Formats: sequence, C-alpha cells, structure tokens
Amino acid sequence: MDSKLDKFRKDFMSNIDDKFKAMKVDFELELGKQQAQIDTMSQTVASIVKRLDRVENLEREKQSNNQQEFFHEHDNRNYVDDPEITIIANNIEQESGEDILEIASELIYLVNDSVKVVAAKRLTSRITGKPGLVKISLSNLEEKKMVLREKRKLKEVERYKKVFLRDSKSHTDRILELNARTLLDELPHGDQFRVTDAL
Repeated sequence: MDSKLDKFRKDFMSNIDDKFKAMKVDFELELGKQQAQIDTMSQTVASIVKRLDRVENLEREKQSNNQQEFFHEHDNRNYVDDPEITIIANNIEQESGEDILEIASELIYLVNDSVKVVAAKRLTSRITGKPGLVKISLSNLEEKKMVLREKRKLKEVERYKKVFLRDSKSHTDRILELNARTLLDELPHGDQFRVTDAL
C-alpha cells in the first residue's frame, strides 16, 4: 500500500513539475514576445521624439532668423528714414541682385575712408530707364557733413564720376525750401540768390 502511495506521489509531483516547467517555458516565450513588442514600441517612440525635437529646433531656428531679419529690416528702415544722418545718391547704376549696402560702403569709402555706412536702401525709380535713388545712412551728423563737403572726390573715380551726393531732407525741409525758392522767384533780382544748406 505504501509503495503505491509513494509511486502515486512521485508520479503526481513529476506530472506537476512537468506542467510547471511547460508553463514556465510558455510564460518565458510570451514574456519574450511582449518584451520584443515593448522594445519595438520604445524605439518607435524614441524615433518620434527625435523627429519632433528636430522639427521643433528647425521651427525655433526659423523663427529666430525671421526675428533677426525683422529687426535688421526695422533698424535699417529707421536709419534710412532719418534725414539727419542720411544722404541721397543719384545715378548709381542698378544691377540685378546687387548688394546696395556694399556698393554704398565702397562709394562712401572713396569719399572719406573714416566714415562708416550703417544702412542703405535703393528706392524705386520714377523714371523708366533711370536707376532709383539710393538712401545712404551714416553714423552721425558730423560724418554726413564730412561726406557732403568731400563729395567732389567721386569725380576722380571712373565708376562713380556721374554719381551726385546730396542732403536727404525731411518733408518739412522740402516744403520750406520750395517756399523759399518760390519767394525768390517773386523778388526782384531773386535769380541772383540761391537756397543752400548750412553744412
């Protein structure tokens, strides 16, 4: 009787042990599949995050560049719209894709190499076939006066000998000058006088 019970016990325990082993193998296989899926998902998520970071960085860089361009254009516009530090250049030949700041800097350097151009802008020509005026802004009023006093030096440079530099006047100054010219035209011998700038 005892031997039968022992045998039954051994068979039962062996059977349970085999089933546990089989279940363990199945569990480990399933766990391996799940782990592989988790790894794949993790790699996918990491790849998506990396792409989003790249897109975000590109967008941030684009916004930064746009802001820099805006501030550059805004500053440039402020300078060239300030008649106190701006002069007008006539007859600078216009070229496709020109760097007007570089051209203006070269021109002013030929007049006075100690003066720095801070901004330049080509205006749209009102006359067909004629280049637009160029507004050139300098660092301060003193430098503007220096350039206007020495502008005749351009006559010695073949490329710029037809270029004429003059003062950039505000709308108010232009009205005052027009009124002064009108008064001179009405005065006897008014043609013996001329309107000039006190530079």
